[in-house]
Amino acid sequence: LKVGEFQPGGVYKSTDGGISWQPALNGLKLQSHKDRDSASHYKTLAVAPSNPDVMLTCDYRSWGRYEYKDVDGGTSILWGPTTFKSTDGGRAWRPVLKHRARDQGCYTAYSALENTVIEFDPHNAERAFMGSSMCLLRTPDGGKTWTDATSYRPDPNQPELWRGRGYSGLCSANFAFNPRDPNHAVLLGLDNAFWQ
Repeated sequence: LKVGEFQPGGVYKSTDGGISWQPALNGLKLQSHKDRDSASHYKTLAVAPSNPDVMLTCDYRSWGRYEYKDVDGGTSILWGPTTFKSTDGGRAWRPVLKHRARDQGCYTAYSALENTVIEFDPHNAERAFMGSSMCLLRTPDGGKTWTDATSYRPDPNQPELWRGRGYSGLCSANFAFNPRDPNHAVLLGLDNAFWQ
């Protein structure tokens, strides 16, 4: 952390009903910055109802190059917003979706990873959706792969080509699965009503 810069936010956990809170930062990106809006902050957090040890969060807006040290001691470079996953109730976090993650089944610009909504399938901790101002991303396998529900690849031999991106909700405000039908869900767009 650097003196004279805005300090990053993080994730905190309570085990006593909110009386006290402890940081749950191990493995999260903690980037300070001269610009307040460019420091790491975690606006969205989701806990899987079927397995509360499984959680997703997103470093909503931190721009530029960041040297990331993971919980296993490795080092890598992260650019821009990053989605992290914990499988142990927040004791450790690992990145599961990075900017321009073409190898994970989607190709996303910075703003597509500024996720304002994250929601797990209530019956399956491996399945989750994330919504931003630009698209709706989904994973069927706990974050190993992601697809953009608002676009598709017309030719699997040309992974750089995309079609679609018809989502115009402008900012995802809420997302909910139908508790009786796991194949039905509703997305509330801040400026453009409901999508399903």
